[in-house]
Amino acid sequence: MYTNLKNSVLVTALEELVGTIESDACSILASGKVVGEGIDYHKSYGFVPFNVTSFIETMVAVVRHIRKQGCNPWDFTFLDAGCGIGTKLILAESMGFPAIGLEIDQKMIRRAKRQYGIRSLKVSKGRIFRSARTPVIVNQDVLKHHYDHYGVIFFYCPFRNDELESEFEQRVYEQMLPGSYVIPRMHQSELPQSIKPIDNRSRVYWKPKRRRS
Repeated sequence: MYTNLKNSVLVTALEELVGTIESDACSILASGKVVGEGIDYHKSYGFVPFNVTSFIETMVAVVRHIRKQGCNPWDFTFLDAGCGIGTKLILAESMGFPAIGLEIDQKMIRRAKRQYGIRSLKVSKGRIFRSARTPVIVNQDVLKHHYDHYGVIFFYCPFRNDELESEFEQRVYEQMLPGSYVIPRMHQSELPQSIKPIDNRSRVYWKPKRRRS
């Protein structure tokens, strides 16, 4: 279904759409006309564009590995920690995943609603549960969130501050469930031995379930 991605008309159209949306967002933010709400840019990154083809290819690798375990993507909630305007949520949902994003910047959340119609929730602390049939963005600090009920956790690099980034990453690695996946596109700390690569190419890792003796 997702073969020959680089030549796919769908992916080309998505890249053009996302490129336009994200270029517009970057221009607005760079102009100084919009300042993020609830975000300290000395500690955290603002808007970070991404490559659509690379993301889809990564998620294809996840889907294949999930199916190899005899499971279905719908049983693996996708989380984007620091989701921005929510583009990856839309793409993950199109591949069969329930999708949730964490975002602290209120302006990004409002843009996600205008651009994609993504609804939002505000949670001060604790857990949220898998989304309904449409993506949702949670307005919450990634350092206060619990990561023990997601199937796939994606993050780029939420923090400029190395100590905060390492604290966040260790929180994810310690809390993620056995059998779940993590996609750390850039990471500060070393992965623990309990988390293994699924292959030699995709930079996707998972925490294998313990075999019953």
